[in-house]
Amino acid sequence: MKRIEFFKPQKTISVSVTGQSCSLNCAHCGRHFLKSMIPIETAFEEAEKRKAKSCLISGGCDSRGRVPINHSISEEVAKIKKNRTINMHIGMLEDFELDEVCKLADVISLDIPASTKVVREVYGLNYECEDYINLYNKLRSKIKVVPHICVGLTDSHILEEETVLLEKFAIIKPESLCYIIFTPIAGTRFENKKPPESVYVETIFKKTFELLPETGIYLGCMRPGGSYRQEIDVKAVEAGVKGIVMPSRKAIKRAEEMGLEIIWKDECCAF
Repeated sequence: MKRIEFFKPQKTISVSVTGQSCSLNCAHCGRHFLKSMIPIETAFEEAEKRKAKSCLISGGCDSRGRVPINHSISEEVAKIKKNRTINMHIGMLEDFELDEVCKLADVISLDIPASTKVVREVYGLNYECEDYINLYNKLRSKIKVVPHICVGLTDSHILEEETVLLEKFAIIKPESLCYIIFTPIAGTRFENKKPPESVYVETIFKKTFELLPETGIYLGCMRPGGSYRQEIDVKAVEAGVKGIVMPSRKAIKRAEEMGLEIIWKDECCAF
């Protein structure tokens, strides 16, 4: 029997090492997601209080696009890790930082931009898309890494950028890959930008399974709500994704109709 994993990550807490501070103020985020995260200074106590099994350690980026992990923060993370699993979302890293981060983390979530255009126009950085691919390859030789791709950050609707990226991954053959979907947020530069059309997302799912048949594909937590979410989630189930975070009711029903074995998990899908 085929199976699908559904995630309600109540046992994973999200922690920011920079509070609500971020030097980039990206067009799609505008520091919004930092507001709901727990400051690193109180993370251990909060993890104990909530009986958390794991933590997502992230935060705002500095001007070089990296989430700063200094010595004092490393000590706090090590304290939390004593009896918990750690997923780190770290942005760009210098080579000399790789070993230290890999000692702290059990898994790394790494955003991979679909193109250099995304890096320039959304992140406001001077890296190339290839720089993120290179970082992924360096990290995966040391630790489990889950690439995250955000669909809908550019105005391209012909799959050109995503196809080029997926062709690169087809050579690399990642163990897993997580899709998130652009969601307009009030107060950001992209607040009036629309999410990608559902048929566009569906085509990306199909292209991904065509090029990466052995890769576990996940639909992550960031995606629009309402009827859009219901439709996208159903398409993801039908496409054959390995897991969905916070699945809609229609997705659960569709999985049942398809006779899939449903596995419920209470932590982040990266684990």
